[in-house]
Amino acid sequence: MLLLCAALSSLVRRVEFDVKLEGEACLSSPPVQVGDLEFRVVAYPQGVGSRRGTAVYLEYLSDEEEEEENECACVFSLCVRSGGVVVPTMERSGGGVKGGGASWVGGVTFSPRRPSEAEGRPARNWGASAWPPGLGDLRVSGHVEIYPVEPRILRCGAVAVPIAKTGSGKARLSELGLATGGEYRIMGVDDEGFYATSRMLVRPAFSNPPTRDWPVEVDLDDADVEWVARNDRRAFLPRARREALEAAGGRPWGAVAVLAAWVASALAPVPLVLAAQTFVGFYAIPTESMAPALRRGDLLVVDKFGLRPHPPPRVGDIILFTAPPTLDALLDGTTVPPKSTFVKRVAALGGDRVPPDTAWSVNNPDDAPAFCDTPTPDLERAIERGTDPTHVVPAGMIWVRGDCGGVSVDSRVWGDLPLDKIIGVPRLRVWPPDRFGDLH
Repeated sequence: MLLLCAALSSLVRRVEFDVKLEGEACLSSPPVQVGDLEFRVVAYPQGVGSRRGTAVYLEYLSDEEEEEENECACVFSLCVRSGGVVVPTMERSGGGVKGGGASWVGGVTFSPRRPSEAEGRPARNWGASAWPPGLGDLRVSGHVEIYPVEPRILRCGAVAVPIAKTGSGKARLSELGLATGGEYRIMGVDDEGFYATSRMLVRPAFSNPPTRDWPVEVDLDDADVEWVARNDRRAFLPRARREALEAAGGRPWGAVAVLAAWVASALAPVPLVLAAQTFVGFYAIPTESMAPALRRGDLLVVDKFGLRPHPPPRVGDIILFTAPPTLDALLDGTTVPPKSTFVKRVAALGGDRVPPDTAWSVNNPDDAPAFCDTPTPDLERAIERGTDPTHVVPAGMIWVRGDCGGVSVDSRVWGDLPLDKIIGVPRLRVWPPDRFGDLH
């Protein structure tokens, strides 16, 4: 298979470009022609979503109505110059080179179609918020390489999952900041090309944790570690174990409880499953934002409203909800999966003025962790930007807070929560055993 992949990596065509970007909030270049394919470079000097660095992307200009025959496997580089001076990439910017590089390098399958998870992330544009914010007078140079499109497993832009076969393999992954069952984006392969044969450059698939500069290089010839595609059936169990362990706050017995709940739901008769999906569910607390009332790894039984009209919330109620658009925008590009569920406490109702931090003392006793006392600098800045002390919650909305104000990203950052986003109320904690009991 590796020999076949190497043959498929034969370069079809390569073009170098140097273009000036013009515009206001969004800058763009004239078209870059690569054979019969057309691209352009776009930039957002003030960033995209919650990411504040200057974002630069290569965009595929194929017609959206055209089908997969116009997909193209592409490796490219972007070198940004501001006022004629090359601007190095920032650390942890996630490309195929580490921070401080003269270029950002990446590879992906460009497609006019909407991507699916199984396809290795086809996209209409690809790039990063890899440069300092507020850059002006921009020119971008680089190259575009086009390769044949073939459904190979490990290719640029795809998400891959490592599976350690031995303790030595697990240790080597750990040294690189990787873990069995984790999901990692392939940012580069071998010395050049599109399909992996002997080495890959990878970073976390959904964000770059601040613990190291990405990407890291992995050796595909390592007999103690196997890399497979995210949708490969061999990746299912390692991914499930890792997700359960993370949901249980790293506690192995907690992970067993989470997995048991998942399995029980999966094996239940269909009518029971449908009823459970509508009226009851499990929720594993993923963070410390509700400490000390709810700790990371707690497993809750949730009364889901389903098709029932739910009672109006009261100040002090703990609720589960889905993200409003303002929170969705903040989560773009993070490790938080789409359509995630969140848990907070109701702090104000429609018509109420938002409570100041000094007045927020609900369920914040002396046994709260020390990190709950003062927000981190990043969170403090976000709260200052997002909170108006004179704000009155509109009708049909509520204001929610986490009990642990030092780490909770809540209405102070992203604003009011529409009532129709509430999906349920946690009633019972079933894990860990020493904290078993009613939550109300």
